[in-house]
Amino acid sequence: MAALIFKLIKSNQSKNSESLDKNDSLKILKIRFAKGEINEQEFQKMKKAIHG
Repeated sequence: MAALIFKLIKSNQSKNSESLDKNDSLKILKIRFAKGEINEQEFQKMKKAIHG
């Protein structure tokens, strides 16, 4: 029983971490676009890659 609870907690933590990673990646992508480091086409392509 304890092993099952541990597994559920770990699974939930990894999902939260994955969500944070996507948010951080998107934030960085938006900053790069705003700075002019990438164009709109590159922005859209990378945004699509982040969200799967």
